[in-house]
Amino acid sequence: MPVNEPDGHKRSGPADDERGSREMSTATPEAVAEQVVQFGGRIPASLRRRARIAAAAQDKDVAEVLKEALEEYLSRRNY
Repeated sequence: MPVNEPDGHKRSGPADDERGSREMSTATPEAVAEQVVQFGGRIPASLRRRARIAAAAQDKDVAEVLKEALEEYLSRRNY
């Protein structure tokens, strides 16, 4: 059954408890295979183009380039 997310998007999946909370795993990503989820937002077309060019130059898909960029960003800020 579709569920409205806080950002207004709908998702399908197992029902959360009545408050909509989800339990978070305390295991490290290296310890278990981590679930992959869709994540996105609106960015300038020129930034998307640069990401695509960078991905192609490294023979990677754009998702991998974005994942690496987000990991680096969060790591630099100690998250």
